[in-house]
Amino acid sequence: MGDGQAGRCRGPAGGGQRLHAGRAGPDPAVRGRPLALAGHRRVRLRRHPRGRPPVLPGRRPVHRGGHAGRAGEAGRLPCGCGGGGLRAVRPRRPHRHLRRHPGGCGRLSGDLPAVGERVSLRYRITGPGPGLTDAVGDVLAVDGSGLLVRTRRGEVRVERSAVVAWRRVPPPPGVPALHRRADAEELSRLAARGWPAVEEEALGDWRLRWADGWTRRANSVLATGGPGRSLAGALHQVRRWYRDRGRPALLQLSDGALAPVLEPELVAQGFTPAEETCFLTATAADVARDAPGLTRWSDHLEPEWLAAFARQRPVDTPAAATVLAGSGARFARIEQDGRIVAVGRLTTEPPWAGLTGLWVEPASRGRGLGTALTADLAVRAVELGCAALHLQVLPDNTPALALYRRLGFEEHHRYRYWSLDETAPTGGPRG
Repeated sequence: MGDGQAGRCRGPAGGGQRLHAGRAGPDPAVRGRPLALAGHRRVRLRRHPRGRPPVLPGRRPVHRGGHAGRAGEAGRLPCGCGGGGLRAVRPRRPHRHLRRHPGGCGRLSGDLPAVGERVSLRYRITGPGPGLTDAVGDVLAVDGSGLLVRTRRGEVRVERSAVVAWRRVPPPPGVPALHRRADAEELSRLAARGWPAVEEEALGDWRLRWADGWTRRANSVLATGGPGRSLAGALHQVRRWYRDRGRPALLQLSDGALAPVLEPELVAQGFTPAEETCFLTATAADVARDAPGLTRWSDHLEPEWLAAFARQRPVDTPAAATVLAGSGARFARIEQDGRIVAVGRLTTEPPWAGLTGLWVEPASRGRGLGTALTADLAVRAVELGCAALHLQVLPDNTPALALYRRLGFEEHHRYRYWSLDETAPTGGPRG
């Protein structure tokens, strides 16, 4: 292409005309229509003050006739074209750009994706060939110097200073989002590690847990996988283990492959089912949107936080503080007029984060504090490298379920407790 010529555009009659430097623009019949310019995808041309080169928002001047680069003298491009009084505007893309700080310090502003997110990452490369390339895949690790992305061709390490832009992308067709991909038993074990008991013992893949009766989660058998023996023999040992500790035998059983096999044996041994619990999951970045930042944080269990939590659930045993403070938990609270009105607890095991202990003072409900607290917890989870969230709620807690669903949580599965109390007096000898 010669100097002063732009690419050929298509007119309404299927023919075309050339755009030359200095011309006022295309025929009025095609103004405002998408134009196919040589070597580029279709773009829309808008009017621009005469004598200025075509400019993409936030980018260097780019000549749509096939040349790209820095503007030359008097605002002209290397090809000599002054733009013809038009500018080309690309449709907006949801890329997150990492901009350099003013002053030439070389540092980058903006955030990097979280562990577990699937992203399209644009970054600079050295050597022959194009100066930019893309990596599409799941983020495996993020640190101060960069991130590790698993692509179809293998793992790619990208330095932070080389990142130009990134955006989240959906999983490949047929592959669900991270928070939908996890197995129910896997999530049950993950949640159990975030709510640790005072005493635990392994029974094959099962975990026997005791915490002086504080919460059913910390005082029940987590039945996932196999117990390493017959089901009848395993349940006999469960009954004896809890009887020795003065507690009723309690078993937590999730929806899944084990439930249809184990439930008949539970019934045969006298266990009775209790109410179900909903296990919800969500993408952390979705929940974190528009977080107001009202919470105050602590990396350890403070007496003030525990006192506020005690207004919803008694903490009259030392086991309560042991459970709450375990697993490196972080504690959030919202204060109004010097009084704690909402609390929450966060545990992380990237790419997952667990939300527990969420509570809003009854007199302060209906003011958006529950939404604010949950969103702020999600923000901290993303900052700590987590891409997915999980929490648990009773199915009859309609207001909480509605709040969580508005924020993007979905029901992943349910679990049920089965109990057998052999510690209570029977009132007489058994027949």
